[in-house]
Amino acid sequence: MTVEKCNDYAISSSPDLKYLTICGVWCVTSTGPLLNDTVPYWTSNCNKECGGDYNQICGQHRDKCRVYEVAAPTYDPNPCNDTNLCNATFGHGICLDYSQNYGLGYGCICAPGWTGKDCNSPVDLPCDSNPCENNGTCINNFKDSNFICECNEGFTGDKCQYEDPCIPNPCRYGGTCEPDNGKAKCTCLEFYSGSICSQVDRCAYHNPCAHGSCQSIVKGIQPNYECTCEPGWNGTNCDTMINYCDPEPCAHGSVCNPFFQGYECECVPGTTGKNCDTVIDQCQPYWDNGWIKSPCNTKDEGAICTTGINTFTCNCTEQWTDRLCDMNVLIRDVLIAIYGYVDENMIPLLNDLIQNPSQIKDMVPFITGLLSEEQRSDLSWDTSDIFEWIAYEDKRLNLDTDVVRWNDIVLGNCFTFNHHDANFTYLMRNSGRHGGLKAFMRARQDEYAPWYDTAGINVFIHNSDEYVFSESVRYNAQPNADATINIFNTKYTRLGGRYGKCIKKPSEVKAYYYPYSYSSDGCLRTCYQDMSMEKCGCMDPRYPRAPNATSCQLSDRTCVTDASEEAGDPSTWPSCVCPLPCSNAQYSVTWSKTDFALKNLECDAESDPDKCYEIFADKLLITVVLPQLDYKIYSESPTMDFNKFLSQLGGQLGVLMGINLVSFIEIAFLMFGLIMVCCRKYEN
Repeated sequence: MTVEKCNDYAISSSPDLKYLTICGVWCVTSTGPLLNDTVPYWTSNCNKECGGDYNQICGQHRDKCRVYEVAAPTYDPNPCNDTNLCNATFGHGICLDYSQNYGLGYGCICAPGWTGKDCNSPVDLPCDSNPCENNGTCINNFKDSNFICECNEGFTGDKCQYEDPCIPNPCRYGGTCEPDNGKAKCTCLEFYSGSICSQVDRCAYHNPCAHGSCQSIVKGIQPNYECTCEPGWNGTNCDTMINYCDPEPCAHGSVCNPFFQGYECECVPGTTGKNCDTVIDQCQPYWDNGWIKSPCNTKDEGAICTTGINTFTCNCTEQWTDRLCDMNVLIRDVLIAIYGYVDENMIPLLNDLIQNPSQIKDMVPFITGLLSEEQRSDLSWDTSDIFEWIAYEDKRLNLDTDVVRWNDIVLGNCFTFNHHDANFTYLMRNSGRHGGLKAFMRARQDEYAPWYDTAGINVFIHNSDEYVFSESVRYNAQPNADATINIFNTKYTRLGGRYGKCIKKPSEVKAYYYPYSYSSDGCLRTCYQDMSMEKCGCMDPRYPRAPNATSCQLSDRTCVTDASEEAGDPSTWPSCVCPLPCSNAQYSVTWSKTDFALKNLECDAESDPDKCYEIFADKLLITVVLPQLDYKIYSESPTMDFNKFLSQLGGQLGVLMGINLVSFIEIAFLMFGLIMVCCRKYEN
């Protein structure tokens, strides 16, 4: 270290450093003139303070210190700039600058093994005398001017003068051997004892067996032990209670609850026994107003029941289905055809239907009511299916233009001549058979549903603006016959006003859901529909309903039926006011029927007459005639007007009581005179 280097260091380190000094190889700096740093020295315990007085001593080598001001030091050239001094180039020593301390020049601090002014003379080393015996390797220890011997295998001692008692190692079970004045000294592992670590007892040191007896053993060089556990315990240290639920003793997924020296099974439903391995028979006979062989045999006597865990499986015969074989296959097929799935609420209803097939007629409207009119029309017959021909005034009509097809939910497809929506209206011009309507038709009995017990064509006679529904008056024309219907027209008019309430148009009543003209029957059915909506949340599909009303489904039929029976006749309801129309027409009819001949010329010419007779027996001729071109009118008229009423009242009073108009005048004058007399007396 030189003053130049120390000065450069102080300038670059901090602007607060004002003073510096050199102490051996160290550069010491300070902010004040008195240096208080403890100065270390690498060759000795140089820990004395190097103060600001250059006469003070630093370290054991009596290196005098001199303090300089930083950035303006005054000093002589440093002779240690010559790197050849002290053989520093070869690492033999370190040069010290003494030129600033009374001009002493320089001094050397020699490295271990070297001496002399310039550290160029080697010193005598401890190993030069070869102190290690038995070919041991000597290593100089410059720190304390001594030596260390590294002994060959089999020897020990500070000079390898003893044979090594630890070869071979007399210490057992992993003990560590150390020579001690020519003798072996064993340091034993834990749990081992004795001069050569031959004694072992894990159990005596600390009994690891929590619930059992301990026995010490040795495996290899490791001390070990074995525990003999008490009943109910296991594990290496007998500290784990035996889990009697492992392996699982409880069958069928039951829950095992362990306890000390045992377990208990929490059986799943349908099993029993200590280990829940007994399956309870779910197919046992039971009593329900009679012995039932199994749950599968409530309806299907041939069903086979197979038991399972808390369940059973039914193998049904062909006629039955569902989980309990209690649903008729026909019911399932019907429900899927209607709803696309099996509606559980409908099963009791359809079971009743199977027991009483005639109910189907009442149920069909609740099924078809869910369809659009177009869909319903496609399910029923068209004109080409039932009409052979139709004629008016003995002239053939066009079935596509002169007959209007429409659909009623209950009646099915209906075909109307002179319909309200027809493009042309035929007038009644002639009486008798030649002036009426004739239709040659087929009854199509081969396509009747099984629940129909009669065959025929329903014929309704009505005005074109009158709506026909299932309860309208009709005539049933039977097949294999010629039916003649004679009609008689009767018209009715009512006064209304102060003479009684009558209806001219549907808007005059609270609600009316039927098209065309007003009728009291349509009004009553409207009241019925409102009641159905209130009770069941839907309207009966058999009759016209409000535009936004929901049509009752088959599942609602019971509600509709019960509500109707409970409410009774709508004409008796205070809330249902349905007066008669102010004008309407009714047709009364008489009819006659003539059966077809057993044989006819048309079939005699056929190749298969019997087949022709069979087809012809399904046909019928319907003739609707007006016997006379007249009609009856029933019109209400007042029995007397107000003037006539007063006249007759006066005459009757005169006859009965002798009172006439002159008498009334005389009485009036007498009363007036009496009042005047009384007034004068009062004034006096």
